[in-house]
Amino acid sequence: MKPTLVSATISVVIGLSQSAYAYPPGPYLLSYVGANGKGPGSPPWGRRTVHSDPEDAPKTGAVRKYDWIIQRTTLAPDGFEQSLLTVNGQFPGPLVEANWGDVVEVTVHNNITGPEEGTAIHWHGIHHEGSPWMDGVSGVTQCPIAPGESFTYRWRATTHGASWWHGHHALQYGGGLWGPIVIHGPSQKYDVDLGPVTLSDYYHMPYEQVAKNAISNSTDFKVWVPHSDNHLINGKNNYNCSLSTTNHKCDSNAERAQFSFQAGKVHRLRLINTGVQALQIFSIDNHKLQVTSMDWTPVEPYEVDYVALGVGQRAEVLVHATGDPKAAYYMRTKGGTQCATTFVNETLATVYYDQAPAGAVPVPNPYTIPDFTCGNLVLPKVKPLFKKPLAKPDITLYYNVTFGANATGNRQWYQNNVTFQADWSRPLLLEAADGNAAYLSAPQHVTASIPEKARHVRVVINNTFSIHPFHLHGGNFQIVSEGDGPWNGTVINPENPARADTELLRRSGHLVVQFEATNPGVWGFHCHTAWHASVGLYINFLVKPKAVRKAGIPQEMHDMCAAWEAYKSSGGENAHPFDSGL
Repeated sequence: MKPTLVSATISVVIGLSQSAYAYPPGPYLLSYVGANGKGPGSPPWGRRTVHSDPEDAPKTGAVRKYDWIIQRTTLAPDGFEQSLLTVNGQFPGPLVEANWGDVVEVTVHNNITGPEEGTAIHWHGIHHEGSPWMDGVSGVTQCPIAPGESFTYRWRATTHGASWWHGHHALQYGGGLWGPIVIHGPSQKYDVDLGPVTLSDYYHMPYEQVAKNAISNSTDFKVWVPHSDNHLINGKNNYNCSLSTTNHKCDSNAERAQFSFQAGKVHRLRLINTGVQALQIFSIDNHKLQVTSMDWTPVEPYEVDYVALGVGQRAEVLVHATGDPKAAYYMRTKGGTQCATTFVNETLATVYYDQAPAGAVPVPNPYTIPDFTCGNLVLPKVKPLFKKPLAKPDITLYYNVTFGANATGNRQWYQNNVTFQADWSRPLLLEAADGNAAYLSAPQHVTASIPEKARHVRVVINNTFSIHPFHLHGGNFQIVSEGDGPWNGTVINPENPARADTELLRRSGHLVVQFEATNPGVWGFHCHTAWHASVGLYINFLVKPKAVRKAGIPQEMHDMCAAWEAYKSSGGENAHPFDSGL
């Protein structure tokens, strides 16, 4: 019988003023009862399982509503006090939670002052079928939300798993504007859900300075390659204040994250790299990790000692609590000496078993992690449970990623010798809806038009410098090949390639992906190192331009642009980007 939903809406508390150190487990919105009002009902996704198509979402009829105020707040999540961009005063930002098939509505109020700025929120991995204007990228899918203005994002949870939301305007998420997403759906069996576990590098300099350093003409490597000061697990870590060169208030005794294991139980952890630049290598001393999902895609479970995640990548893992019930163990994440520019290479959290005495101190026993070239170490093991063979491509696009300086000596990233530059007042999607092909084809917009008849699009990227976690908006892709050197035509697992929306492009290597061009819109494909996108490493795909013109753009998007134009015309602060705008 069809279940009855107990509560169809959820709201967040306004006015928190401290760091959100953990995301408490449950109830995860599964408060359903049977039609007779007794006992638990069936889940809203019905008989769908982990073997079902993860993009075949049910229509639950539930709407999850959130109300957010974005503002600057002084916090010290690692003991170093600084101004951060927060949602409702909270860092990391609130958990967005829904069931597979629900509609999510988030009303954003831009209260950023001191100084004022526009803003936009991107929902990482959400496909936005039928509503590409909700993707949340300034200058690409929308004008910024002007200071003092509000906007409601509305999207449907058409797939399930763990992800995150973040600012997609002027590197703002590097200043704290991010938080996790959990979309509940079918899963492998487990006993305890520990919720999202966010892994992030963390900078003590203002995010504007990170971007300015990255585009500078400085000869100091640690300036034009900004180094993070710390790393956080669920927004927590401590910091050795003696390392600070500023006069900021600082406490070296800030708390680390803590987790509780129940002996003999299977625990589910949703790992999310919410960082700015660093690869994160996650492990738990004396425990194995069983990977069950990558990005939004359930996979055949495989066991590893550690999981390596580039920025934007996610993995759901199961951990069997087979340790000493009276002991504590270290959870750790490493940046990797070859894969992160950071002053702190390792961060610890503590896992306490249920019988561990108060104050139990773990005995360190880390796994040995070999040096590697910052690519996907386990790609051959990643086998989606819902299989999709690799089709012959209708179009193949080629990009060479390079790094250099412009006429003023400022550093920029290039794809095919062009660097991206946004115009916040003229988003590419709105221009595409107006049929302004000449505007989209301007070199600085790095836009490839995918015609109506093309379905399977293959993208080949070759790289000669640094590492780049490439992320696709508006859908996911199959990973055709990833490795060192130029692509030689080799295809990994053509019968059932791994699928993701974010994948690493290694240093002096290649990445080949293929996506289905079925979702009309203007979709970004970019490096998720924030200060690489900020320095122009951003590609756009205009998918089905005729369908985009026919769909039209809601009036609320034009109203937002009118408000932004009025703000800019009045001489508002920060109305023009000094970098790529992203």
